[in-house]
Amino acid sequence: MTVQWHPDILNKFLAPGLASFDKAEIPDLRPDFPQWTYWVANHFLNNVLRSRFKSPLRQYAMNFMYRTQATFRFYHEARDATHAYLTKGRPDSPSIGHYCKALATWESTFLNWAICLDLIKRLNSNQNVFVKNDGSREERAYSLHITIKHHAEDIRALTLTGDDTLPFWMTSKGVRSKIHELSYGELAELVRDVAKLAEELQDARGFVNKP
Repeated sequence: MTVQWHPDILNKFLAPGLASFDKAEIPDLRPDFPQWTYWVANHFLNNVLRSRFKSPLRQYAMNFMYRTQATFRFYHEARDATHAYLTKGRPDSPSIGHYCKALATWESTFLNWAICLDLIKRLNSNQNVFVKNDGSREERAYSLHITIKHHAEDIRALTLTGDDTLPFWMTSKGVRSKIHELSYGELAELVRDVAKLAEELQDARGFVNKP
């Protein structure tokens, strides 16, 4: 017999909103970027055989390719793990193992994407991608990354109260923390943006000479 849990218990002891998390429409970007598994390799070969960036752009570009490929991979692993969670259990009887796997992979997505954003700033003559508290999807996603990154500090500072359990969690619309929310569609567009830049950075000559 399957155990059915009261929503208040699930929300308090596992994750806020868990009891109402029953669907997720997460775009699959893989068909649009069939070369994504080769971004770093293509970048390497083009640098060696065609044209290369000068330092420090060379280091920035290589790190961006590496982090974008990781972001793209983690995003789709998180997408697949989220769908597995929704398939394996019910809102009143969740598959906790699948939930934790999905959430941990979303964390990896945000952490790698945030490094991509820092590198974009370097590639773009230190021009900021967003303004603090401007409410843009970039600002909210970066704030979510900070929440994840510094959760250990909240634990040490004894600031976790009430229903505080995890630094952020999944909902049917997207992912959120106590302060910020980002829809799956918005996150997909952020991943798409860095993927497009990775496509350009594969070839230094084409990137430098682009119109």
